[in-house]
Amino acid sequence: MINQFAPVKMPVAEAAESSLLQAMLFSEEVAADAALFSDGDFFVPAHKRIFAEISHIVSEGSRVTPLAVYQRLSVDESSKGSLELFDVMTSGMPAISSPETAASLVKEASARRALIVAGDAVMRTAADGRIDIKVVLDECQRLILDAADAIEGEECASWEDMVDEAKASIEALNDSPDGLKGYSTGLAALDKAILGLERGRLFVIGARPGVGKTTTALSFARELASSGVSVLFESFEMKGADLAEKLILSGMRASRADVSAGALDLAGRRDELERSWGVVRLLDMKVADNPKATVERIRRETRKLVAKNPDVVVVIDSLQLRNAGERGRFDTRENAVAEISRQLKLMALELDVPVVVLSQLNRSVEARANKRPTKSDLRESGAIEQDADVILLLDRSVPGETGGEDRPPAGTMRIIVAKNRYGSECDIDVPVDRKTLAFLPRD
Repeated sequence: MINQFAPVKMPVAEAAESSLLQAMLFSEEVAADAALFSDGDFFVPAHKRIFAEISHIVSEGSRVTPLAVYQRLSVDESSKGSLELFDVMTSGMPAISSPETAASLVKEASARRALIVAGDAVMRTAADGRIDIKVVLDECQRLILDAADAIEGEECASWEDMVDEAKASIEALNDSPDGLKGYSTGLAALDKAILGLERGRLFVIGARPGVGKTTTALSFARELASSGVSVLFESFEMKGADLAEKLILSGMRASRADVSAGALDLAGRRDELERSWGVVRLLDMKVADNPKATVERIRRETRKLVAKNPDVVVVIDSLQLRNAGERGRFDTRENAVAEISRQLKLMALELDVPVVVLSQLNRSVEARANKRPTKSDLRESGAIEQDADVILLLDRSVPGETGGEDRPPAGTMRIIVAKNRYGSECDIDVPVDRKTLAFLPRD
C-alpha cells in the first residue's frame, strides 16, 4: 500500500538555476526574459534572492549588471548567503552554457514541484473522511487545475471582461479626435482605412523591387518615432547608417547625386543637411542590422523597449531574408516563412505591439501585362495571408515600363489595402517625391 504521507524529495535543477542567473547577469537579452519567471521557479533560497533583485532591476527599466545586483544584495544583512553564492557565480563558468536549455530545465523542475504540492493536497483532502465525497472531488479538481494554470499561465479572461473591453474600445474610438485605434502612419487616408497601426496586429507591406517598400517603412517609422513611439527597425537588407542616410536625404528631398562631388555646397544646401540631420538624430529609433538575428532575439529587444516605453512599434525588413540562416531546419522555404510569420504574429499578440513586416513579391508579377500586385503575389503567400491582419501592396508606375490600364499616375504611390481584417479594402494614391520616393503632403 502506498503511504500517501511519505515525504517526497522535491525536484530541483540547481545547476540550471545557477546557469540561468549567470546568463541574466551578463546578457541583456537573457535578463529581458526575467518577466517570464517568478520567485517560485527557483528552489535554492539564495537563487530566489538573486533573481528577485534581477527582476526588480528589469521592472524598473534599468540595465542588469553584476555590480547593480551586488549593491542591492549588500544592503540587506540577511542576504549574506546570497552574496557568497553570487561571488561564486560571477567568478566561474556556467555549468550549462545554453541559457535556453537552463531556462527549460528550471521551468520543468518548477512545474514538477507544483504538481507534487497539488498532489499532496489532493491526497490529504481525499483522506479526510469528514468531507463529503462530492466536495472532495470538486476540491481535488480545483487543486489540479490551479497547478495547471500556474504551469501553463493565466486562464483566459471571462466573457464578461471581453465584452467590457470591446465596449471600452468602441467608446475610445468614438472619443478619439482622429478616429484611430492605433498609431498614425502619417497618411490620413491610410489611417482612416486601417484605423492606424493597432497593438497586437501584424501588418505586411509587399512590393516589387524598386517600388519603395523600405522607403515607405521608413516614412512610417519617422512619423512614429517623432510622436512619442519607440521604433525597433530590424533591417536584413541595409545597414543602420544607410537607413539613416535615406531618412536624412528624404528630409532634404535630395538624392545621393544631389549631394555628391561638392554639389551640396554648390547648391547652398549645407544648412538643409544640418537641419535634417538634427531632426533624424532625435528620432526615438533603434536599428538592428544583424543578418543572423532570430525572432526570439527580436522578441527580447522588443520586450526591453516595452519595459521603458509601452508605445512600441516593430518594423522588419524583410520577411523572406529573415529566414536565410535557418532554412536547414525546414523541408521547404515556404514552411520556413510560414513558421516565421506565425512567430511574428504571436510576438505581436504576446507583447501587445504592432509588427510591420516587409515582404517580397513573386517574380511572376514582372511578367504580367498589368503590374498591379495581388495578395497571391506575396512570396510563400499562404501563411502570410492567413497571419496578417492588414496587407498593404505598393504599386508605382516605373519609367519605361508598360503596365496596362489603370496604372497609378506618375509621381504617386498607390497603396492597395488588399486585406483588412477589421475594415474594408481600397486603393489610396499618395504623391511621392520622384527622387527619394518619400511621401509628399497633399496641397
